[in-house]
Amino acid sequence: SDPYKTQVAWKIFSNKADFSGKHKKLVDFWRVSSGKIFILPKGEWLGKGILPDYPHIIVKQTISLASAQELPVEIIFNTAWVKFNITLDGAPYNGQIGWNVFSDQKDLSGKQTRIADGWRVKSQTVTTLKQGDYIVEVMNPDLKTMKGKAAFTLKPGDQAVVDIDMKTP
Repeated sequence: SDPYKTQVAWKIFSNKADFSGKHKKLVDFWRVSSGKIFILPKGEWLGKGILPDYPHIIVKQTISLASAQELPVEIIFNTAWVKFNITLDGAPYNGQIGWNVFSDQKDLSGKQTRIADGWRVKSQTVTTLKQGDYIVEVMNPDLKTMKGKAAFTLKPGDQAVVDIDMKTP
């Protein structure tokens, strides 16, 4: 896989959770270059890799270090670029939109988890998401009844265009 070319964030936690399920945070490194070297004590750690510009993209991985060990850790984000191509009643639309991306999976109460959003951004907005199946809902931020919806699937490395036609009420 290709190295990520911009900044990443790393959070290191105790590998063991307490009674409430929380892991004690050891340290975090925010907006550092990929490939940076960090010194950690020996032991088992839970590492979280995060893309700071897309904080909904988090990858967790166990890291095991022996004393005085140098260990390259590769975390694969499995991301894709997606552009939302918006039309209004079938005609090109260049105005502002609000969008919400949801997981296509429902929880036990029947709700879908919101993964990412954008507000008052231009049509043709581009964002990054992890691989997966999603539903995007878009609307005109000033006329919230003017909206559209589409389902889409992303694979790692995709540069997908998702067409969404907003309808006037």
